[in-house]
Order: sequence, then structure tokens, then C-alpha cells
Amino acid sequence: MNDELKELKEIKKFIEGEDDVLFDEYINRSRFGPKFWVGVTMAIVFIVSVVVYKTAVLDKIIDPEVLKSSIEIFDIDSQWVVREEIHEKDFHGIVLAPQISFRFRNVGKEKLSYVYVLGVFRLVNRPKALGEDNKMALRDGLEPGGESGRIVLTCGFGYRATSKEAFSRNKERWENASAEIFVRGGSSEMVLLNTYYVIRKIEGMEKEIKFTVE
Repeated sequence: MNDELKELKEIKKFIEGEDDVLFDEYINRSRFGPKFWVGVTMAIVFIVSVVVYKTAVLDKIIDPEVLKSSIEIFDIDSQWVVREEIHEKDFHGIVLAPQISFRFRNVGKEKLSYVYVLGVFRLVNRPKALGEDNKMALRDGLEPGGESGRIVLTCGFGYRATSKEAFSRNKERWENASAEIFVRGGSSEMVLLNTYYVIRKIEGMEKEIKFTVE
């Protein structure tokens, strides 16, 4: 290596101008040049990305059955609410849709976080879903024994009526609705917690509407 450098220095004496810079870079280059530091930087970025992915995704995956056994639904309420008002050329009225609300209690041994909840609403005896709603229920985490705030899920579709009163007057056409509550922890699979009936109570009206279909 020393002979090579000596030979290059001899040649360098006969070369002038910009070529001097090229030889200086070759002769004086260090072992840890720009390419080395670029490689180090890329390696650090890769390691940080792996750690972030593990923390944000992999560590938040909860076994579906463990999640199911760790969540208790309580303080359940349901009703029908005005989903939207309709003002069309041939119809003016409202859409009444089923809604369910509840709270979660962590009855497991581990903290629950990033729990996503899905409500699928159905009319009884009809296989096709009426609609659904979803929420990120436990973003900040719920310690064992802890209780969540109220979670409200409202169906995206419902019945048309000219008013709440008209809806209750035609109650014979009002079919029972149910809400299937699913949960998912992090990026785990969805699991069914339970199914609940939505009572025939219209928001803003005091009494539950009861009837018998013959």
C-alpha cells in the first residue's frame, strides 16, 4: 500500500489543475467516507422503523378470545333516533334508525388499548344487515377493573316516516331490530361479543312502544 501511495505522489507532481483534487481525494480518503455514513444512517432508520412497527402494531395485537373474555358490556341502552331529515320533491320527513349505547369494563388481567368496536344492525328474520357503525372505543387504554366512557353506535339506515308520531301510529309495520357487537384489539381478528335487541323507544318520546304482531 505504501509503494502505491509513493507512486501516486510521484505522478501527482506532473499533473496540475483540477486533476490534483481527484488525486487528493484518492490519496487522503479515509476509511469512513460518505458512503459509509450513508450506510450507517440507513441502518439506523431501518432499526427505528422496526421498533416503531413492533410498538405500534405487533405489541397491540390481542388474541381475539382473550379480548372477548376481558370485556364486559354493561349500562346498555337502546332506542330509535332521527338519523336524517329528508326534503325531496315527493317526500318530506325523517329517517328513524336503531341506536345502541353501552360501556366497557375490563375484567381481564392486562391493559386494553386500541380496541375497535363494530355494531351490525339487523331487522329480525332478515339475513341482510340493515346497516352498521364503528368506533375506536379504547384508544388511550383501559386498566384492569377500569370502565370506559359511553360508546354510541347508530345504524346508517332505517325507516322513513313523515314524523315520529306517524312512525308510532304505524307501529304494526315496525320490525324488531338487533345489534351485534364485535370488537378487535389492534390489528387482530374481529370477534363477536354479544347480540342485543333494540327496544321500540323513539328518542324524545317518553314511553316504549309495545305491540303484538299477530
